[in-house]
Amino acid sequence: MLTDTVLPPANVPGLRWLANLHPDPREVLDTWHARKLAPIPLGNFHVVRTTSTLGILALQQLEQEAPTGRPVLWTRPHAVMDFLVAPTPLTWQSDGAGQLLKDGSLECPPPGRASDMRWPSRWAAQPDGSGYLPDMREIVEALLRLYHQEADRPEPESVEVRPPAAGAAAAFFVTARRVAADVH
Repeated sequence: MLTDTVLPPANVPGLRWLANLHPDPREVLDTWHARKLAPIPLGNFHVVRTTSTLGILALQQLEQEAPTGRPVLWTRPHAVMDFLVAPTPLTWQSDGAGQLLKDGSLECPPPGRASDMRWPSRWAAQPDGSGYLPDMREIVEALLRLYHQEADRPEPESVEVRPPAAGAAAAFFVTARRVAADVH
């Protein structure tokens, strides 16, 4: 634990939670104190990555539906938003809407420093320290709805996110069905 470390006053619970996701929390704090992004390994969480435009709209919609402590990182140089989600054995990728990242690490600024423009990334929604991570399906469904709206595509009648059939590779199959009217 980080009880013997002096932490910045802003968002101490979120900072503590995020640093503890790393095998060496003290290394994360040292990296942040050196004003660098800290690589937090994926594994205790996964990331749904999407474009900044779609991510901002999804975050606004999700917060209106149910305000929670969903951590969301915005990276300016790459114009992407990363929704931290609960680990899942499944995978997901959609042309244009986003993808699920499960390997590697996420370069994170310390929570509580969102207004510091020197960081290339900042928290659009900071981790609150509770450890709450949404289910991937919640984020994926919001992104797909918005993707169809933003691209001026016909919105699907329903969006079905389901695991694969028994024995198939672990993947999410996303199907969008739309009933077309017969025009004569």
